[in-house]
Amino acid sequence: MSVDPQELRSVAARLGAGVSVVTVGWRGSVHAATVSTLQVLSQEPPLLGVTLHVDSRIAEAIEDTSTWSVSVLADDQGPLAEWLASPGRPVVGQLDRVPSGPARESSGRWLAGAAAWFDCRTVQRHLVGDHVLVVGDVLVAVEGDPTAGALIHLRGRTRGVR
Repeated sequence: MSVDPQELRSVAARLGAGVSVVTVGWRGSVHAATVSTLQVLSQEPPLLGVTLHVDSRIAEAIEDTSTWSVSVLADDQGPLAEWLASPGRPVVGQLDRVPSGPARESSGRWLAGAAAWFDCRTVQRHLVGDHVLVVGDVLVAVEGDPTAGALIHLRGRTRGVR
């Protein structure tokens, strides 16, 4: 007997999760998406995992591009997370109103003020139900302001934690 998907979503909303933004340069634009499923999978070798909806633009972009970036959002970046998670935002120029700079080793961008940044190269992809787990070899890992807090997604809202 399976759990109803809406019931699972409601119950899973009780799992607090860190909020990050994945970016990738693709087809002449930088694409971005807010995620709350980022995890360090291994320290040796250094591997990061992120799950993306299989039908999302960002999943398609990462499938076509070998490198991508992650900005781990700080406690004061809730509005940024909401903008990059909003349906209907423009495909082109979605980072125009977001302060950012070029990533060090990927086609993505690093968002200004983030708590940390990663650049990764895809080494594995696994279809997992309606999502794809993308495993990236960590090329660069940089800590931001050491006093920055974290942005957490809990019960359908983002909350800053210090």
